[in-house]
Amino acid sequence: MCMNKNKLILPVGILLGFFILGGVYYVAQSKRQAAIDKQEADLRMQTEIFNKNMECAKLINDINARIKKIKESAFLVREIELKDLFYSKKINSCLYVTEYYDSEIANGPYYIVLNDALANTRINSAAIGFPNSNEEYFNKDGSENPSGWKKVEEFYKLVNTYK
Repeated sequence: MCMNKNKLILPVGILLGFFILGGVYYVAQSKRQAAIDKQEADLRMQTEIFNKNMECAKLINDINARIKKIKESAFLVREIELKDLFYSKKINSCLYVTEYYDSEIANGPYYIVLNDALANTRINSAAIGFPNSNEEYFNKDGSENPSGWKKVEEFYKLVNTYK
């Protein structure tokens, strides 16, 4: 009886070893395939965002025409610049940032706007340097006013949440 048990131990041990190795191999392959699937999904997403950004870039002439029209009717600012144009996955639209300022007035108005190019709407804006405003570019002694520029920094942080 003891002899029969000893004869079975080796084949059962070999079978058990193969099952364990097979399980480890299966888990490793599953993890590898999951990593490959994730990489492919990330690549598809990056390609989609790139293509959407290319579609947004096609709107540049329309946006520049809008800016030109605003410049012609503006009385408070002399300069309007397109600062950024990008696809926003967050709202599935093309967004752009414009800055309005008057280069002839040292502490003059400075206005930043985040626009939706497809809906032709303003999403958000920030302003410093307007008359009767606490937020000027510079203090009366000529030093830079950090609170005014902090507002600009916070606005660009907001813009980045849409990218």
